[in-house]
Amino acid sequence: MPTRALWLAFGVLLIFALVGIVFLSIGQLASAPWATSQSEEVIFVHRATEENVSQNSTYIDHPISNGNPDAILVVTANWNPEGSPGIYNAHPIGVWYDSEAQRWAIFNQDLADMPVEAGFNLRLHPHPS
Repeated sequence: MPTRALWLAFGVLLIFALVGIVFLSIGQLASAPWATSQSEEVIFVHRATEENVSQNSTYIDHPISNGNPDAILVVTANWNPEGSPGIYNAHPIGVWYDSEAQRWAIFNQDLADMPVEAGFNLRLHPHPS
């Protein structure tokens, strides 16, 4: 009987997780990806390019985050943004603020070089609420 109870709990948790994922996706779609006000969050896709990659980092250039070390960034990898050929960045990622460059950057935590054309979903808020 314990096996059946464990399986039931797993099934309920899995359903809860899937519903949560759908909810989060809908919430992101409801946000304003075209927002330009400094008080609004923005959601967009960032691509690593030859111009914005330095070693294990790709620098973000956006008016809300430039010169703003208090900005809040939520980043996930995006294998093939807008249906483009996928560049798989199989490394754990993080974000950091480069005070010299006055820019936020997405970086590979294991210090592996950032692949050019890697894509990332980025949710950006100008300051803590």
